[in-house]
Amino acid sequence: LTHHLLSLDHGHRVGVSVGGAGVPLVFLHGFGLNRRAYVRLLSRLGGLGFLIIAPDAAGHGETPGLPRGAAALGHRVQLTLRTLDALGVRKAVFLGHSMGGRMIVDLAARNPERVLAAVLLNAAAGAPFDESIATGLRSPRKVATRLLAAAVDAHGAPARLPAAELTLYLRVVAGALARNARAPLGLSGALRAIIGSGDFTPILAAMRRHRLPTVVVHGEKDGVVPFESAHDMAERADAALY
Repeated sequence: LTHHLLSLDHGHRVGVSVGGAGVPLVFLHGFGLNRRAYVRLLSRLGGLGFLIIAPDAAGHGETPGLPRGAAALGHRVQLTLRTLDALGVRKAVFLGHSMGGRMIVDLAARNPERVLAAVLLNAAAGAPFDESIATGLRSPRKVATRLLAAAVDAHGAPARLPAAELTLYLRVVAGALARNARAPLGLSGALRAIIGSGDFTPILAAMRRHRLPTVVVHGEKDGVVPFESAHDMAERADAALY
């Protein structure tokens, strides 16, 4: 993969990694991370016959936050599409993790002509997840519980890694957190965009109407997005569930 800082119109800049050759595959990362945290996965996918395009979301990595008037999740999706336009990519497979998965659902529902297929990895979507956001807004205790679950997930899984892999994992995560810590408003803006995006039930239904090939891949013990959310996404979008 090669790493670039792409200049778009209106003075916007986007950090993006590109590599491989073949069918375009756009990867959108999770909340609080950046494209570099997934570089090993993306490099392997590039070797399987894909042209990998991995942008940093607004307020993450090397991409600055959006202006105050562009606070919605849809504005973040549009930034992704503008990045692809600048790279000359009109249609692609979209692969998204967590926040990136939610962005892909929105993108696919509103711009189906750009999507060859969608793959949602532990995507932050589905009715149970949306309901937890809505109730969390009224309950600080539930917000704290959800943040604790995220911390447990982040530390529990890598604890089983061999020492060499654990060192690499910690280095990657520390690098992502350090970069994002320099622009904390970017993370708070992304969180507000997710919370403010509302009920995704009709948006998932739109994916079904457009007959977009969709795969939902979800961890059964995800403490942040419950597994029943994956069932809901798969059913509403007519997707295969793994």
